[in-house]
Amino acid sequence: SINVSPVSIDYSPSNLIAKYSLDGNANDLSGNNHNGNIFGPIVSQDRFGNPSGALSFQNSDFVDLDDGIFFTGNSFAISLRFKL
Repeated sequence: SINVSPVSIDYSPSNLIAKYSLDGNANDLSGNNHNGNIFGPIVSQDRFGNPSGALSFQNSDFVDLDDGIFFTGNSFAISLRFKL
């Protein structure tokens, strides 16, 4: 199960495990080299109107990330923005 509760999080770059802009690739921008692989989604316009600033997912499209970077036994937060 997943528990969701409000917390105070330090988003400083030194605390990032990974950061993905998903603007055509799944390269880790944090400098930790946790790059992913994109399977299916196409590059799309982002919320600011940038023509290649987001990914558009359909059906079984996904981005594959190494789950070992997230599930280390420590608490972590995931922040994302999406449009339905």
